[in-house]
Amino acid sequence: MTGTNRVIIQPRDLKLLRTTALLRAVDREQARAIGGFTSTTRVNATMLRLLKAGLLNRFFLGVGPGTQKSIYTISPKGAALAKVPYRRFRRKSNGLFSGDIFLEHQLLLNDIYLSLQKNGPSVTVQNWKTFEQPLLGSAIIPDAYFELVRGEIVKPVFLEVDKGTESKKTWKKKAAGYLSFALSDAFQKHFNHSQFRVVVITTADPQLKRIQSAILEQTSKVFWLTTFSEIKALGFLSAIWQRPSGKDKHPFF
Repeated sequence: MTGTNRVIIQPRDLKLLRTTALLRAVDREQARAIGGFTSTTRVNATMLRLLKAGLLNRFFLGVGPGTQKSIYTISPKGAALAKVPYRRFRRKSNGLFSGDIFLEHQLLLNDIYLSLQKNGPSVTVQNWKTFEQPLLGSAIIPDAYFELVRGEIVKPVFLEVDKGTESKKTWKKKAAGYLSFALSDAFQKHFNHSQFRVVVITTADPQLKRIQSAILEQTSKVFWLTTFSEIKALGFLSAIWQRPSGKDKHPFF
């Protein structure tokens, strides 16, 4: 327990601050999952307390006619208290934003990150990061990178989220880029592992099949594909993953 400006900071508060800094921006339901809150009242009170203490910033995202939700980001003060790097999120405090594609995409990535926390103590997630620039030695800008660890096994993963809007041409280009990156020494040099997977999560089976077809023109390796609904229903590690060729579904490990 620590204190700042007469506000008592609990271990759960520090976890909220550190995870918000990692994910860059979170909504209330994501904050609820991070903190393990059992009621809306509790999470609202906690986020308001951290906001008033200057540890979080807040703005609003329009989600429909006359409807908005709060989005929270770490403040410089909050990052210093939590002892994490500060990355500015370029949105005006208390501003209202709508049609913010980047933010909506970020919140979707957050949902994937939080789903990974449900794998249980036998599998942990480490080195989660998102990118604003292409990977060194490549033109690819992944949505995220992380490592899943089970015992002595470490699975490095690049994440690609598709909301059903990306064309076959785009996926052919991505597949070629990742394949070139896999065949170079750049990944091992910068990530200290010899191999990686690219997991693709999309909206529905028809789009998944289109992506499979585009990837298969480049490679039958590296890529693992599933849908958001399969992850939600069965969990990330379950036998929900398809390869570029074939219809069989495989567990992640």
